[in-house]
Amino acid sequence: MGKIQYKIEMTLGILGGLILFITGAVGSAQTYLLIIDMGKIYVRLSEELANLLANIFIALAIAGGLTVIVGAFFIGFGRRRIGSWLVGIGAGISLSTLLIKIYLLGPIIADLIRNGQFYDAAKIFGVELGLVGLGVVLSFFSTLTNYRWMIYTFILSILNLYIGVTANPELIDLLVSKLSIPESIQPYIYQLELLVAYVGLLFLIITFIVGANHFKISKFLAILAIISLMPSFVIMIITTASLLSSMTLLEELRVVLQTINIIAIGYFILKAKTVHEENKERKKKGKYYQTVEQ
Repeated sequence: MGKIQYKIEMTLGILGGLILFITGAVGSAQTYLLIIDMGKIYVRLSEELANLLANIFIALAIAGGLTVIVGAFFIGFGRRRIGSWLVGIGAGISLSTLLIKIYLLGPIIADLIRNGQFYDAAKIFGVELGLVGLGVVLSFFSTLTNYRWMIYTFILSILNLYIGVTANPELIDLLVSKLSIPESIQPYIYQLELLVAYVGLLFLIITFIVGANHFKISKFLAILAIISLMPSFVIMIITTASLLSSMTLLEELRVVLQTINIIAIGYFILKAKTVHEENKERKKKGKYYQTVEQ
């Protein structure tokens, strides 16, 4: 293939692929055991078939990491088209397993936090979700261009996921009881709290759209995200005002994080620009300062 042309991109891709390979091989036991249990209960799968499906998930996760590593080498040696294609397949597989994990592990993490098992919750959130998410993002970094705003939106994705999975239904129950909210409206209030986690998934998608420099689409999706978050944020404010004495420090922190989250999304919508636009602005500023000095 010749001399290495894209060292940074290749390094990012290999690092992302290694993370995905390791987490797929040894870091997903709880997720796949949960899949087996759910399959037995809800779909009435036999134990053999449930185990087979779990093994398929593990194989896909491992294959995703290996495919990313191979693609990263192609990118490094100048074969960007085939390399990006391989990275896209590998990271896409891993992204699919990540979405399944978020759906399955979200309630478990929330229960652990409510029961004060913060270490176990942090371990699952950090390894099963955070590390896989980091691996996927690093993998896509090797094929995309706008790193700064990709990192920004990835942090927003993790922040929204955390806020979503740490929602406390008992606190909502207290609010419903205190404000005498009609039964017909109550299910919608619970759904609004769960919506925050899905906004986290949306920002994971926005991360990759931003990396490809499609800012109009990403800002449109960010506007949808902030609109979706506002009802939940209003409920948070009402809950804080009505039940402050009943709230734990963790729940108060969640309100602060949601406030920061909404401000940060607004900043992205107003300030985010493509690499080309940012470079253009820098050149204009450089010329302006040169003129002033003269």
